[in-house]
Amino acid sequence: MAEHYSQLCALLVDESYGQLSAHVFRTLALWGRVNLQTLISNAQLSPRHVKYALSVLIQQHLVLHSSAAGSDPQTFYEVDWNGAYNLMRSGKIINIVQLRFGEAAAQLVSNLLQLGHARVGDLEDAYKFSKNPGHAIDTEAEHINGEGMPAQRGLKKITTPEQLHSMLCKLLESGFLTRVRPSTFLSAADSHNEADAVVKREQFPDGKVSGPKAKVVYEQALRDLKRKWRDGADDAVTGVKKVPKRSNGYGPSAKRMKTNGGAANGVGTYGAEVEDEVTMDKDMVLKVNWEKCNVALRSQALQNLAAKSIGDVTATVYGALLELLERKCPRCYDELAIYTDEADEEAAQPTSTTLDITDILDPTLDLASTLSKGDDDDFDDLEDGNVPKRENTNDRFVGSASAFADRNQRLTLVEQHMAILAEHPRGFAQKVSTRGKGEWRVNFPALVRWMQRNEVEQVINAGHGSIATRIVRMLYSKGKLDEKQVANFSLMRQKDIRSIMTDMHEHGFVEAQEVPKDNSRQPSRTLFLWYFDPDRCRQLLLQRTYKAQARLIQRMQHEKDVVSEVIQKAERLDVVGHEDEYLTSGDKQVLRTWREFEEKLLTQLARQDDLVALLRDFLPDVRDAASA
Repeated sequence: MAEHYSQLCALLVDESYGQLSAHVFRTLALWGRVNLQTLISNAQLSPRHVKYALSVLIQQHLVLHSSAAGSDPQTFYEVDWNGAYNLMRSGKIINIVQLRFGEAAAQLVSNLLQLGHARVGDLEDAYKFSKNPGHAIDTEAEHINGEGMPAQRGLKKITTPEQLHSMLCKLLESGFLTRVRPSTFLSAADSHNEADAVVKREQFPDGKVSGPKAKVVYEQALRDLKRKWRDGADDAVTGVKKVPKRSNGYGPSAKRMKTNGGAANGVGTYGAEVEDEVTMDKDMVLKVNWEKCNVALRSQALQNLAAKSIGDVTATVYGALLELLERKCPRCYDELAIYTDEADEEAAQPTSTTLDITDILDPTLDLASTLSKGDDDDFDDLEDGNVPKRENTNDRFVGSASAFADRNQRLTLVEQHMAILAEHPRGFAQKVSTRGKGEWRVNFPALVRWMQRNEVEQVINAGHGSIATRIVRMLYSKGKLDEKQVANFSLMRQKDIRSIMTDMHEHGFVEAQEVPKDNSRQPSRTLFLWYFDPDRCRQLLLQRTYKAQARLIQRMQHEKDVVSEVIQKAERLDVVGHEDEYLTSGDKQVLRTWREFEEKLLTQLARQDDLVALLRDFLPDVRDAASA
């Protein structure tokens, strides 16, 4: 089952880092965990070439390594399957970072993806900042008088070390970047063995865990130690120094700027506060945190589902809630947590309030356009900023009252949109309490499970028809049924049901269990119970998706080889910018056709990656056999 996944990862490595790195990667994928001498022998390459390829693969977090303890320690290498597959998602992550933090942050993340990991000092040197930049201002971003700076969302270029450190700190605190530690290069099995050795050395000196009580104590201590190591690696505070920012040392304090909106006319930025001056340790090594990226992809998938089910405006409000919850979700699912039931799992999900959602929403978003006005609208008399005026008051009071009324009205509108999400049959959100004008929770596991089952049903519907989908839903609801029961529940004839069930059984979507009535085990004396296993179907669909992705990449490489001469000609330095002079009409047509074909294949690859993220990365119950 891991054949297609291994082939896909090798193709991605070949496309990104060349044939030498791909050959060593394939060798490790084939032979598994080996030391350097065995790897050199199996790869049939010189030690110099193998070491060079290993340095590239380790730098890009495509290979894990660990050294055995002892008088003669050896280093063993193995493939990081998730790191190899993540090469396909680079473009999506850069796009998400650009939408949230601006073009400068997207370029910074793109550089880190190309480098694998890098020191803060090396990044600062690579940007080649001017020694006397003065007060650099982003002149490319458009600002309206009185609106102030839109935080870092509009920053298009990093021009000073202060901006670089501030942007790195933002990405580190948001979780999109993480620090590289020695444990980063360890596999899950190596980390488990280290934790096991520490727990047994400290709590079980004899090295034996005997008895049910001792086993419970051991497992709890093991989980606590793993969580401690993991949370320590995720710490974003150590190595970051913040100083409250003042303008030229004598300007308004941070507190004053926050209360006044941070701008001359009192209009601040949405979703942003006054930033402190940040100084990061130059020896800190950073990389992209793919676990947090999966959380962002999950939020994007849920927001798209809400947009299809309800509407764009409500989906935007939902996206703000999901973005707030992301700050409390370092990963899609905590594999170290133990839940007694689904209710316990739901109660462990983070919450956020209507006040917080309103604070980060775009103030230009028209929240009332998709809501019907009722007779009891408390804010009809406050439209267009018309606020009842008192006698002997000044303009400052009237303006403050108008802003207060507008904010209350906006809070009410946000609360109405959240109520729509909560009342939807899918249950996009649940109201927990009335704190902060309403406290909301999203039951991520339940939503993801429904999305997974719905995706499987869509595949069955496309390949076998709506009747097959209805039968699958019935089997999922009722459990194991024989052919007669299936026909009775579906109100169809047995011979019609039999052909559909057989067809789905051949494609692996339903299974049959034989229950003999006696010891003779004759077919006439045997019951055949049909059932639907959603986990197995998701695993089957996942493997087929891997195979389709690998075929798409191979097809893309083949088509590119066909027109490679024209592509190489168009990429020459003397031709770039002078295409009309050096390229013929036939060359231009070939390039146009190739780019259109490549765009279609890349679009299909992105859609299939969305399916992989849904089936594999949003919940831990379905994992690829190769990555286990």
